Amino acid sequence: MGLKLSNESVLCIEQIYPRVQDASTPIPMTECQEVLMRRMGNTAHVVNLKLNPPVPPSVRLLPAKQYTGAAIGISYDLRIFIADGIDDRVSRRSQVRMAIRVVQYVPGEIKEKAAPQLSLEKHFILKEWGIQLDGHLDRQWYDHGVPIVVSVRIHNRSSRIIRKIQIKIIQHVDVTMFSNGKFKNHISMREEGEGFPVTAGHSLERQYSINILENNGSRHWIALEDRYGRLSTTLASTTLKSRVDERNFFAIYISYYVKIRLVVSGVGSDLSMKIPFILMREGPESDFTQYERSASTIGHYFENSGTENSIENPAIGDSSENPGDTKGININSNKEECQQNERLLEAQLHDININVNQKTRGAEQEQQPQLREDTSQEISAIDDA
Repeated sequence: MGLKLSNESVLCIEQIYPRVQDASTPIPMTECQEVLMRRMGNTAHVVNLKLNPPVPPSVRLLPAKQYTGAAIGISYDLRIFIADGIDDRVSRRSQVRMAIRVVQYVPGEIKEKAAPQLSLEKHFILKEWGIQLDGHLDRQWYDHGVPIVVSVRIHNRSSRIIRKIQIKIIQHVDVTMFSNGKFKNHISMREEGEGFPVTAGHSLERQYSINILENNGSRHWIALEDRYGRLSTTLASTTLKSRVDERNFFAIYISYYVKIRLVVSGVGSDLSMKIPFILMREGPESDFTQYERSASTIGHYFENSGTENSIENPAIGDSSENPGDTKGININSNKEECQQNERLLEAQLHDININVNQKTRGAEQEQQPQLREDTSQEISAIDDA
């Protein structure tokens, strides 16, 4: 029917040029902004925008069917336009749009929290004792790609038989825009039968390691990270709330938990528990490899264009790799190395500009004798006529 359901909200707006006299104190420029200002000249202007803390992070939902419309999820873009006033209606021809990402990083207080643990006991009818299940994780917070270690302790003091154990990692998605927008996705599953069955009067204590599998395209409506308007295989991070009862109309809340299930003999005798955990990136340095891969792609483009590169940067990866994959490169993103990489990149671009200018001058010098020869031929043809 051609319907489009979306909501847009202006989070912040600022006049860049000319500057308002009663504007707030300008924020000091970062090292990256200083380099860009030196390269672009005095006509460039620095833009600093600040978003409020309750802003939800960028999330993308993988649709169940072939879909070619706008992205399903939460996306952000920066728009720079020319108008007589802020409230004027802006046309598409007079504005520039750039996609940006809003990412949440794990705060320090969550890193210091103790590992979650849970104890559960199930009793049966006309039985004094039952089955006790104790489960705990090795930590509260996990980064992407880090395996989850689950410790399980089982005490069977009933007459039932415990056949096996199942461990699942589940992603829970809550789309606040809809009243029935809650669903869950099974990320990974592990089923173990070693040490089973556990008969009456026996105990079992085991430790299992389960990896958080990335999306391979088979699971639908799973929440993934938004890579500047493109889909990625990385799962979306946990959405932290400032309050327990927080309910943002524009947000998509993501949470994760480990589900431990004991398969017990008898009808309706299974025992299960849920242990929540936080999946989130540690800091900006974990996303630094994406910038390095982008720089590698630029270098590969200049090599294909015929320009020679005389400076090699060991911190830049191979451009033939998948730019959406942020694994396989270990980069120490401290301040000194970032400054060294920045200087090398500046020298590389400087050499590229010199090579391009030399080739342009050479081409012009080759064209000048040819033009003189063509002119002399024309003159001789006129004399003959």
